[in-house]
Amino acid sequence: MKGVLDLRYFIEQDISKARALSLANNTNDPEKLAAALWDFVLLNEHPLSWRATWFLEHLGAEDKEYVRPYLNLIIEAFPSFIFAGQRRSSLKILQMFPVVDYDYARMVDICFDLYLSNSQPVAVRMFSLRQLYDIIKVEPELKQELKGAIELVMTGDERSLQSISRKILAKVSKTKK
Repeated sequence: MKGVLDLRYFIEQDISKARALSLANNTNDPEKLAAALWDFVLLNEHPLSWRATWFLEHLGAEDKEYVRPYLNLIIEAFPSFIFAGQRRSSLKILQMFPVVDYDYARMVDICFDLYLSNSQPVAVRMFSLRQLYDIIKVEPELKQELKGAIELVMTGDERSLQSISRKILAKVSKTKK
C-alpha cells in the first residue's frame, strides 16, 4: 500500500481473515500500520472505524506486540467508541494480554455496564464478561459483584449469553475468596 488513502480504501472495501493476513504479512512496517489503523479507529466513522479496529485486532493476533502500545489508549478511548465492532474488537485486543499489563481498573465499570446492557450485542456483552472474569483473578473483592451480575443476566432470554454466563459463574464460584 502506498499510503493512508490506499489503506482506507482497502479497509472500507471488505473485511475477511484473508485480507487481514494479507495486510499484516505485506507490510514493511507493522508499527506504522498499527498507528494508521489506530488513527482510523479514533475517527468514529462508519464503517471505517469498526473495520480498522477489526484489522488492528487481527494484526495483534499475528503478533500481539504490535498492539501492546495501544492498550491504555484503547482504555482511554473506549467510552467514545460508538460502534459495537469497535468495542468488541477492542475487548478482544485487551484479552490478548494479562490484565496487569494495562490500566484494567478503568475497564471495571465499563465492562459491568456493557455486560448488563440489553442494548449491547451478545458478543460485546460476552467479551465484557470475560474481561471481568480476568479482572477478578487479580481483584478478588469484585467476585460477589460479578456473581450478582451474572445471576441477573441469567434471568434474561439470551440463551447464548446465558450459556457463557453459566460457565463463567461456575469458574467464579471455584475461585478463592
